[in-house]
Amino acid sequence: MITARIEELKPTTLSWLNKHFDGLFDDVVFVNHFTEKSQSKSEICKEL
Repeated sequence: MITARIEELKPTTLSWLNKHFDGLFDDVVFVNHFTEKSQSKSEICKEL
C-alpha cells in the first residue's frame, strides 16, 4: 500500500491498518506528501 501520509504517522497508521485490514498488505510506503521530501505515488510505483 502507498499512502501520502507523513512518516510521523506510521505507528498510528499501521495500527489502524492492522485493526481493520489485518494481513492484507505486505508493506506500507509513506510518501510524505506534505513535506519537502515527498514523492508522488506514481514515482514510488515506478521504483517498486
